[in-house]
Amino acid sequence: MLGALFFAYWIALPVTTAMVATHGSGSSAVELDFGPETEQVELKTDDGQTLSASFVPPRNGAAVITYPAREWTATESKMLARSGFGVLALDMRGYGRSEGDRNAFGWGSTSDIDAAVDFLSEQESVRAIGGFGQSVGGELMIEAAATNDRIAAVVSEGAGERSYREMLIRGPAAALAIPQAMVLSASVALLTGDTPPPPLDELAARISPRALLLINGTAGSGGEELTADYFASAGEPKELWTIENGGHTTGIVDEPDEYPRRVKDFFKRHLVRPARNR
Repeated sequence: MLGALFFAYWIALPVTTAMVATHGSGSSAVELDFGPETEQVELKTDDGQTLSASFVPPRNGAAVITYPAREWTATESKMLARSGFGVLALDMRGYGRSEGDRNAFGWGSTSDIDAAVDFLSEQESVRAIGGFGQSVGGELMIEAAATNDRIAAVVSEGAGERSYREMLIRGPAAALAIPQAMVLSASVALLTGDTPPPPLDELAARISPRALLLINGTAGSGGEELTADYFASAGEPKELWTIENGGHTTGIVDEPDEYPRRVKDFFKRHLVRPARNR
């Protein structure tokens, strides 16, 4: 009986999770309308995937990539656009109308964000580029900013665990969970051919001197309590906002007044000033 329980917890559950993460359904195919200047655009990644996005140029010279899916970040995208920011609302590969194989953990998807940066860098109206990501999008924004210095500021909400490498940050307290995380990561690697990306604490440390705002809810899921570890690893300038009793990526619902104020103020301070990423 005990052996069956260990098999279910350490083998069957993570393998099933990996299959759902790599073969389940993605987001709905939606296009955002920011007004008469909105364009529906296609981007090409360096590995040949065609991605779908909605774009509105900035009125203040600063554009923000919102990620991982237009359906999920629509409220935040429209909030930024109403405040004069340009917005490139992007569907991650395998989601919405974007091509590519789906991987809910986002392994290998930073080239999506690089393609978005390339697109914005070609727009005459854009002088500075930022990124806004939620959940897996928040994790990928941290990774992309660690390697692409044209991203001047990042807001990451609900970043958690995406492989065993984040689980190891927990240390001995996670001893019983690490075997499950190892099996899950190995299963995702076998199903996708991708290898686990570097841990998010190491990536967060590479973003400075560019700016990072981390947001998490105390009632969130998926390991986002590790946000404090990512914050501790990051260099200045950095900010951490923990929303008491906040859910996973529901900050704008949990704090409908404070959330827009903090996010817009962060991007104004770090993007609307003379650009450092062009």
